[in-house]
Amino acid sequence: MNSITVHTTVNQINTVQVSPNQITVQPPSTPEVVEVVSRGPQGPPGPSGNAFFLHQQVAPSTAWMITHNLNKFPNVVVTDFGGEVFYGLVNHVDDNVVLLSFSAPVSGKAYLS
Repeated sequence: MNSITVHTTVNQINTVQVSPNQITVQPPSTPEVVEVVSRGPQGPPGPSGNAFFLHQQVAPSTAWMITHNLNKFPNVVVTDFGGEVFYGLVNHVDDNVVLLSFSAPVSGKAYLS
């Protein structure tokens, strides 16, 4: 089998292709040093505590309207009651309400954080 060697630099990482099915990645020979000259102003404090909300949807439905009162657009993870993650469309209606939409009626839990 013939092999070719290609030298390229991608995002400051040297790559060497030694055959069509194998690529070797090498770090740059001289590391980049970044010096922080000045800091910006302190940002506002974040919310206190670890606010989260658990919604349980017992009756299967294609739409789950959830009022969580977290005063933010939370991350959403949906599982069935066995703990398997599944996916749907997440629409943040406002800072306190989220609408989850699914292609078929489902039941389970929504974890909002």
